[in-house]
Amino acid sequence: MFRNRRHSSRSSNQRLISNGSVYVWISLIILLLLTVAYSVLVYYASPLRDPSFQPNSGNAGSLLPWLQGIRESDWIRGATVLAGLLASNFAWLLWQLNQPQRLRLLARRPRSRTKLAIQSLFIGAYAGIGFVFFAGLWILFMGYLMVQWLVD
Repeated sequence: MFRNRRHSSRSSNQRLISNGSVYVWISLIILLLLTVAYSVLVYYASPLRDPSFQPNSGNAGSLLPWLQGIRESDWIRGATVLAGLLASNFAWLLWQLNQPQRLRLLARRPRSRTKLAIQSLFIGAYAGIGFVFFAGLWILFMGYLMVQWLVD
């Protein structure tokens, strides 16, 4: 019995890096590093670093000369793209990690219509999870841009 328990934990650890999910983990790490770099850029581009800046005066935007050409829509677009990439990566990672359970569930169904319905249900569920991640990350990123006074 002890041998089976050890074997089952080993297979669950192998599941984290199998079925092509290694690339998803690598891309997640790269996107998280990109998120950290974006947040550092936003922090240093913020007009709050200037002691003469007065909030609520309608002058949001970067005061750095080399970043003054970046409009509010560019900051918003960057936050939207980053939130979309992270959300799709999280949803894809969950899809990869849950693949053995999905395949076991589909193998028990003898009819192809049932398999198609279950597969469609899984796709819809993971698309919904990705959308919820996107909405949450977008609100978080936009809140950070607003707190740093880069977006009004």
